[in-house]
Amino acid sequence: MNKIITELLNLTDKDKAEVLVLMLALLFCTCIVLLGLTWSRGNDVEYFKERIILMDQRMTVIDKKLHDTQQNLNKTNENASETRRLLEFEIGRNIEQEKWIEHWKTLPQLPQPKPKR
Repeated sequence: MNKIITELLNLTDKDKAEVLVLMLALLFCTCIVLLGLTWSRGNDVEYFKERIILMDQRMTVIDKKLHDTQQNLNKTNENASETRRLLEFEIGRNIEQEKWIEHWKTLPQLPQPKPKR
């Protein structure tokens, strides 16, 4: 580092001016590149914000569809349970009715009246 400073001090005024202009040009170019990166990064941030918003909207739609599907499934299960309960009741009633009919058939029958001529 000392060697570089010594060499800079040994330069003529014209060379020192050229080095200063070169350093200013490099500083300007560096600033332009950094501004470009900052601008690009800002656009990337906006892009990803929009993507997050769209993903959130999709997730909301998916959640709503999932909730609706779950409600439909619950209704279907309730209807199936109600139908199963009614069928079991009807089967039980039919079995009881068949028992009464069998019992009725075993009862003694009254004689049929003779038809009048």
